[in-house]
Amino acid sequence: MYEVENLTLAIFGFLLNETIAEGLARQDIIETLQKIGEELANGTFPITKFLTQANV
Repeated sequence: MYEVENLTLAIFGFLLNETIAEGLARQDIIETLQKIGEELANGTFPITKFLTQANV
Protein backbone atom coordinates (compact mmCIF):
# COMPACT_ATOMS: atom_id res chain seq x y z
CA MET A 1 0.00 0.00 0.00
CA TYR A 2 2.93 2.32 0.67
CA GLU A 3 3.95 2.17 -3.01
CA VAL A 4 0.45 3.17 -4.12
CA GLU A 5 0.50 6.16 -1.78
CA ASN A 6 3.89 7.29 -3.12
CA LEU A 7 2.72 6.89 -6.70
CA THR A 8 -0.48 8.77 -5.94
CA LEU A 9 1.50 11.63 -4.41
CA ALA A 10 3.83 11.71 -7.42
CA ILE A 11 0.89 11.83 -9.81
CA PHE A 12 -0.79 14.50 -7.70
CA GLY A 13 2.39 16.59 -7.79
CA PHE A 14 2.68 16.18 -11.54
CA LEU A 15 -0.94 17.19 -12.09
CA LEU A 16 -0.54 20.21 -9.83
CA ASN A 17 2.52 21.35 -11.78
CA GLU A 18 0.71 20.83 -15.08
CA THR A 19 -2.34 22.83 -14.03
CA ILE A 20 -0.14 25.69 -12.85
CA ALA A 21 1.89 25.54 -16.08
CA GLU A 22 -1.32 25.84 -18.10
CA GLY A 23 -1.93 29.17 -16.42
CA LEU A 24 -5.13 28.19 -14.68
CA ALA A 25 -6.46 30.57 -12.08
CA ARG A 26 -6.27 29.63 -8.41
CA GLN A 27 -9.94 28.61 -8.22
CA ASP A 28 -9.61 26.51 -11.40
CA ILE A 29 -6.64 24.66 -9.90
CA ILE A 30 -8.55 24.02 -6.68
CA GLU A 31 -11.59 22.71 -8.57
CA THR A 32 -9.44 20.48 -10.78
CA LEU A 33 -7.63 19.00 -7.79
CA GLN A 34 -10.92 18.48 -5.93
CA LYS A 35 -12.32 16.60 -8.92
CA ILE A 36 -9.20 14.44 -9.11
CA GLY A 37 -9.42 13.74 -5.39
CA GLU A 38 -13.06 12.70 -5.69
CA GLU A 39 -12.28 10.44 -8.64
CA LEU A 40 -9.37 8.84 -6.79
CA ALA A 41 -11.56 8.29 -3.73
CA ASN A 42 -14.38 6.60 -5.63
CA GLY A 43 -12.08 4.67 -7.98
CA THR A 44 -13.08 6.36 -11.25
CA PHE A 45 -9.83 8.23 -11.91
CA PRO A 46 -8.15 6.71 -15.01
CA ILE A 47 -4.93 5.79 -13.14
CA THR A 48 -6.96 3.57 -10.80
CA LYS A 49 -7.60 1.01 -13.55
CA PHE A 50 -3.92 1.05 -14.54
CA LEU A 51 -2.77 0.52 -10.95
CA THR A 52 -5.26 -2.30 -10.45
CA GLN A 53 -4.11 -4.07 -13.60
CA ALA A 54 -0.46 -3.65 -12.62
CA ASN A 55 -1.11 -5.02 -9.10
CA VAL A 56 0.73 -2.08 -7.56
